[in-house]
Amino acid sequence: MSGNGSLSRRRRHQPLIKSAAFSFRFGWLVLVVWNEVGQFYWSVSSCRWSKLEKRLPKISPTPSNRRPRATRILLISDPQLIDFESPSFRRKPWKTAITEFVVDTYLKKSWSVAKQFKPDAVFFLGDQLDSGRATLSDAEFKTYVARFKHIFSTPHDLRVFYIPGNRDVGLGTSRSFSPHARDRYQQYFGAVNQEVTLGNHTFVMLDAPGLIEEDYRRYASEVRFGEWDGQDGGSIDFLQRLGNTVAKYPRILLSHVPLTRRERVECGPNREGGGFISNGAGLGYQKLLGAETSSFLMEKVKPTLIFSGDDHDHCDYTHPNSIREVTVKTFSMAMGISTPGFQILSLVPPNPLDPTAPSHADMACNLPNQLGIYFNIYLPFTLITLLVLFFLNAKKSYRRRRPNPLSILTAPSSGANSPMRHSSTPLVGTNPLKSPRLGSNANLGMTPFASPNPTRRPSRSMPPSPTASPRLGYHPSSNEPQLHEEPSSFSVDAGPSVSGISNPTRPSSFYLAGFHAAASQVDVEYDEHPHSRAQSPSTIEEGGASASASYFLPLPRTASGIGLGLLSPVTPGGSGSTSSRPGQVRKVSRVLEKENNLLPSTTRASRGETIGIKEVLVDLRQAIGVPRKVWGLVGGEESLVARWVKDVLGVFWPAWIAYVVLNACYR
Repeated sequence: MSGNGSLSRRRRHQPLIKSAAFSFRFGWLVLVVWNEVGQFYWSVSSCRWSKLEKRLPKISPTPSNRRPRATRILLISDPQLIDFESPSFRRKPWKTAITEFVVDTYLKKSWSVAKQFKPDAVFFLGDQLDSGRATLSDAEFKTYVARFKHIFSTPHDLRVFYIPGNRDVGLGTSRSFSPHARDRYQQYFGAVNQEVTLGNHTFVMLDAPGLIEEDYRRYASEVRFGEWDGQDGGSIDFLQRLGNTVAKYPRILLSHVPLTRRERVECGPNREGGGFISNGAGLGYQKLLGAETSSFLMEKVKPTLIFSGDDHDHCDYTHPNSIREVTVKTFSMAMGISTPGFQILSLVPPNPLDPTAPSHADMACNLPNQLGIYFNIYLPFTLITLLVLFFLNAKKSYRRRRPNPLSILTAPSSGANSPMRHSSTPLVGTNPLKSPRLGSNANLGMTPFASPNPTRRPSRSMPPSPTASPRLGYHPSSNEPQLHEEPSSFSVDAGPSVSGISNPTRPSSFYLAGFHAAASQVDVEYDEHPHSRAQSPSTIEEGGASASASYFLPLPRTASGIGLGLLSPVTPGGSGSTSSRPGQVRKVSRVLEKENNLLPSTTRASRGETIGIKEVLVDLRQAIGVPRKVWGLVGGEESLVARWVKDVLGVFWPAWIAYVVLNACYR
């Protein structure tokens, strides 16, 4: 029963690994598809125009528009497309290539999701390019802008507007800032100061970096805003002309830099880092507009709503004059924000009969945390996959090393004419390391050896018999060394009576000599046709001597001898006799190899024989002294590590293909 149980466990173990690998492969495919595509749509599923427009009064139908709906606006801030051609990125090409692929693909997927909202217009709130103010040549800047337009591709009927940010046109003076940044920006993105009417509302698009620079010059001249005329065509000139006109529709101010505010005022629950926007300034940036500048802006524009950017995180702040300002999140995953986002805005015509009725409503929409997907989902699941596959393969290797007696070689417990021993213990051919004693009355299909010590255990080097039958007769030739001086005869049941060896204290010597004698007589080289001879006894005659051939099939030679547990034939050590000590066969061959300083593969190669890479690796292991158990784990095609790596690759390659294909579709 133990043999059957061990066999059934081994049969069940291989399907267990296959089923685990299939489960992981399917799980990885689902995981990749969900996180690379489904997660983006799921993250914005709570942002719906219908949900937003419930806050607004219904629009009354008109003769020209029987089914009116609100005007829908999409607001995107700080995409900051990175310039990977800069010298700082060229120093690390591999890191740059990976970063560019991940960041640009994230922008492309996020923009693909944002376009599904089908807005009537899109406003970019500045910092479209991370290095737009840099000293780039005209060709480099053109390529840079073309890359941005490729990622943020839009239908022809969709209106898109841009306002400049400090990274687009610069702020202040520096050698690293191009003096042509503002001119190039206007060439590719449009005017820096303008007003647009949409949905019965006027959007005032302000050049905030230009306003800050003019404010620096005004402050240096010690002149108040009312007395400062500003630069022709500049931001102050634009605001003064705007303040002198009567507003026909409610105005919505769009500024890249947020307006000034009270210190330590919370930005609301949608802000990731919590807290507030603190004031500060440095080379090329200013976090908030000045107090006088903000007052001048409020006075001239008189906005009903303000949208800004630059801070990268969300902030909802109400100014003292009850004007609400929303700072929109960055659209890029590379700006230090876990969940980037954008803002949606719905506009309805204001009701002249009820000036207090709302005419606009907005909502923040968050995008997936791409780094969280990599480190919180992909990485843990990768470790789990590796550990489970390693455990299953290690368990399989452990079962392979355990003794596995075959149930078909277990002798019956009864039967007078049974050719096997009357015992339920596995026979000699089952496991040569734990074979039963060969008693003097044991009926194994042949008469007992004529030995004064018939119960001696067989040698560890005894080869296992695939049919549990040790029927093998042999006539030693005159040229071969004799194991004993006095030959005697013995008979084999159901076979011819042949002369044998008296008192074979080591039956393995009898098997070894008989097998090599029979194999050497075969007229077909067993290097060429290892399975050409039938598995039945045959008589080999040479010089009048006959020998009963073995049931063993002739096996191919290896670098260490003939198979079935044998390492190499016994080589006489000068005296022409073999030793009866256990393991002498292995020791003799190793001693000869060490004396000649040759590895078995080298010796075979010098004789013109073909050697395999596995034999060379085994010889290398012996030469450098790697323990056999360690080599069994890491060496060869059937080692633990090799099988583990094979299973890991089998699990991950479909997921990798799915990842590349899904992301390549957005390139």
